[in-house]
Amino acid sequence: MLHSRRLIAIASILLIHIGISALLAMAQTDSLTALPNRTYLRTILPGMLASLENTDKVLALLYID
Repeated sequence: MLHSRRLIAIASILLIHIGISALLAMAQTDSLTALPNRTYLRTILPGMLASLENTDKVLALLYID
């Protein structure tokens, strides 16, 4: 009985994690085109810019709204 309760708890946690992952994917993707949206851009752009500091690399960005 205790074993089945643990399995149910683990399954519930996994379902919540999967749901959160799905929500994050939906929040960062355009529903019509399935392309990354500006929320995704705001998430990754600071890291991309930071990785370019002190290098000779450049970043090109085409932003169409």
